[in-house]
Amino acid sequence: MTTLGATLDSVAPGMVEIALTPHPAISQQHGFVHGGAVSAIADSAAGYAALSLMPADTGVLTTEFKINDVFDPEAHTLNGQKLEHVYPIVVPDLPPPNAKILRARGAEMAVAMDETQTVYRVYALKFGIVLSSVRPGEALYVDEEQRWAFIRLEERGKVKPSVWAFRLD
Repeated sequence: MTTLGATLDSVAPGMVEIALTPHPAISQQHGFVHGGAVSAIADSAAGYAALSLMPADTGVLTTEFKINDVFDPEAHTLNGQKLEHVYPIVVPDLPPPNAKILRARGAEMAVAMDETQTVYRVYALKFGIVLSSVRPGEALYVDEEQRWAFIRLEERGKVKPSVWAFRLD
């Protein structure tokens, strides 16, 4: 916790609060606190909370955990908590689509350029809803020079469409 600059705020049986003040050393490229830092703090808090309920001669070890964050851009809340600092999320305007999805399976897609019919294998940077949402025949924009593919998805339950980036093979 010292490395991240975190502090133990409160401890009670089964409940531990750890505070983390954002600073550049734990921020990702857009200035947000990196998810790895948040996960490390969550893992520590959960472990300490569990340990507080265990007999003195035992220990705890995390074997698996998952974090889902819910950000409400209209209310400026994250997991129901009001945010003091809100950073705008920009959904870029994409150039017109220039490729079609041939296949989407697992963590990869195959896409073909409209004009040249060049086929690329594309790997997802984020899994789950992205690849389960795309279908063969859907259009996307491929930037061959920068080696990226972008697709705009209208996700169920989301107010605004999101743009997903994929790395070309």
